[in-house]
Amino acid sequence: MSAQKEAKLYAQAVLKTALEEWLAGLQHVQRALHQQPDLLPRLDDPGTSPAAKESLLAHILPREARPEVHNFVRLLVREHDLKFLDDVLAELEGVLEGAGAALRTAEITTAVPLSAEDRAALEAELVKQFGDSLLFEYTVDPSVIGGVRVRVGDRVIDGTIAGRFNAMRERLLGG
Repeated sequence: MSAQKEAKLYAQAVLKTALEEWLAGLQHVQRALHQQPDLLPRLDDPGTSPAAKESLLAHILPREARPEVHNFVRLLVREHDLKFLDDVLAELEGVLEGAGAALRTAEITTAVPLSAEDRAALEAELVKQFGDSLLFEYTVDPSVIGGVRVRVGDRVIDGTIAGRFNAMRERLLGG
């Protein structure tokens, strides 16, 4: 491998690593805003007090995100620019893609938290299937009853008990 190609791979790795936490944190906020359509207007309303906005943000800012991510989201709210979050994320993803370091999020839903060993095994399997440009976001949802559901882009792998029940119900009702 040429020195230039190796240097490019290292630069891509640095860029990817630097932006992973930012993307994960901002995508978390983006999903919360999409799931709660009344939230953005309340955060953007000049009549909503700063304390009320901070209370709303406390529910959507991921605890594990870097303080800089929290501060950035607060800046967007203060400047009434949170409505641009989708565009900001698209631009960041475009920068990564243009640098050859595009990232995708694997949304993993389980009924109970996974152990570190189970996470590592699942992540290794997903990397084999989708490549190493994945961010992993875990959600615990008791309604899945058991098993795991993974969404990467528009692809869904549903190995949950609830998913199996729904498929069985569809076969019985539709067939």
